[in-house]
Amino acid sequence: MKLVYIANIRIPTEKAHGIQIMKMCESFAALKIKGQDMEVELIVPGRSNIIKEDPFLFYNVKQDFKITKIPCFGLLSLPGFWGKVSFLIQEISFLLMARGYLLFKRFDLVFTREQLTGLFFKNFILEIHSIPKKISFFHKIIWQRSTELVVLTNYIKNLIVASGLSLERY
Repeated sequence: MKLVYIANIRIPTEKAHGIQIMKMCESFAALKIKGQDMEVELIVPGRSNIIKEDPFLFYNVKQDFKITKIPCFGLLSLPGFWGKVSFLIQEISFLLMARGYLLFKRFDLVFTREQLTGLFFKNFILEIHSIPKKISFFHKIIWQRSTELVVLTNYIKNLIVASGLSLERY
């Protein structure tokens, strides 16, 4: 079985989500499903990075999964509204390139923290770390399109359920 983890992050990064993603990939790679080894590929954007160390050494994880860096369109970090727009453009270009990269590859499942993944993939598990101040129709559509939702707390789960999604999905 092949799992693809899509993460719109620099790897390695000094931020906490980097270690969480690498440890998740390491854990997924250690799984056996119906006696078969889990093949894991982490897909990240090929952005410039001041940290040059090997990600496996940097995070002290086993090198039992593959990391693929794909090109994407990146804009300079801008403040305020334009920063949000530039990040959205970068994320959409990354997910489009990830979709193109995976178009002719075999994989069974996508795991991600990126909500917009739901626009480009059908069979995906979405990990949710926080809830927006206002849950929009867009959020509900993406959450419903996911195969599964992974939430970090009961508080997040209760907010999602209160928005109208079925309790059975968590």
